Amino acid sequence: MCGPDTEALKAFVDGIAEKSVALEWLRFPDHDPYIVVAYQPGRNPPVQFATTPDGSFAIVDGEVFDLPANNEGRGNDAAAALLSLYQSQGVACVDKIDASACCVIWDAPAARLHIVRDRYGLVPSYYHQQPRALVWASDIASVLPFVDDTSPNLAAMDFLLKDGFIPAPWTFARAVSKLPPAHRMTVGGDGQAKVERYWLPVAEPVETMALGEVLDELGSLLTQALARRSSAQAKLGVMLSGGVDSKLLAATMTQKLGQEIESFTFRYEDYDGVYNENNEAERAAEFLGTNHHQVSFGPHQIADNFTRLICGFGEPFTSGLHTAML
Repeated sequence: MCGPDTEALKAFVDGIAEKSVALEWLRFPDHDPYIVVAYQPGRNPPVQFATTPDGSFAIVDGEVFDLPANNEGRGNDAAAALLSLYQSQGVACVDKIDASACCVIWDAPAARLHIVRDRYGLVPSYYHQQPRALVWASDIASVLPFVDDTSPNLAAMDFLLKDGFIPAPWTFARAVSKLPPAHRMTVGGDGQAKVERYWLPVAEPVETMALGEVLDELGSLLTQALARRSSAQAKLGVMLSGGVDSKLLAATMTQKLGQEIESFTFRYEDYDGVYNENNEAERAAEFLGTNHHQVSFGPHQIADNFTRLICGFGEPFTSGLHTAML
């Protein structure tokens, strides 16, 4: 929470403490804080943070994959590198970062807060603007206790049921918003939030390449991306449909990375049309040697679990409600 409302900040601390969750805290200033951040240690990936003597700090909730050559790092080093970049280049430094993370930067001398959602929105950031404070979190359940109006956004829920996601800045709660992908929010001394886009994908190719070079580069980037998500210590799962993209993911993981994976395909109950892809997926799973599972999914599972799905739905999941069910 950030803002000049000290009573709201005290209520924030007390409210979080009542959850009996082991938390770490960052406050500035310590005696009469204008900003208070709570984070849970022991998460995977771990929440990273770095501070400076003037009270500034940076938090990385997620993973940062590359930073300029003189600022490479993992663990808390990524947050330290981010803070160093910010102090030398300003908030424009986030334009250059390849990350799957929500990054928070507190500029103590300027009393300015920056909340940055990654380019593709892999880590969400929810917020609620109060008259004298801003509450934000990477999950909506942490924001709702500080919202007076918890009435649902029916249009957003209709969108979720139709298309499988809720477009930003909507959430299922009318009073809670979410930061769109590739956007940053800046909160100044007046406590008002300003949201702006910092990155936009280009529509035209930036390089001219022969077909063979394109295929080699695509294979290299795909292998690199999947290696980030792979771990020898953890079980890996792939949503396998009858299409090219999921087969390519599964093939890269098994053939290039040598991973043993579990594959899953949904089968819609009481339906025998083209959207049931399990037969094709089973053939791909047999060829790739994956342990394959068919998951049945029908309208009754939406009706029976609607409240849980709506309240617990994360993003982004292009497969929509049945992925949330999984």
